[in-house]
Amino acid sequence: MRLRLIFDAGQLAEDAQAGITFPDGELAEWRFVAGEDLDQYTIARLARRIHTAIAAKNRGQAVYAEHGTEPTD
Repeated sequence: MRLRLIFDAGQLAEDAQAGITFPDGELAEWRFVAGEDLDQYTIARLARRIHTAIAAKNRGQAVYAEHGTEPTD
């Protein structure tokens, strides 16, 4: 069983953005991506989870999702 959590940590100030580095070389770049563009940048199951998290945030709610999909009552 795996547990995946997504948190909204607020906005990252420009000086903090400028300080982002990848000393181990595992990553080469980073970027902010609009929600509607997620499918172009990540795999479908991760995009689904992020879309669900964005929708919950916009409603001001926390949500427990199964495989990135909100449960239906």
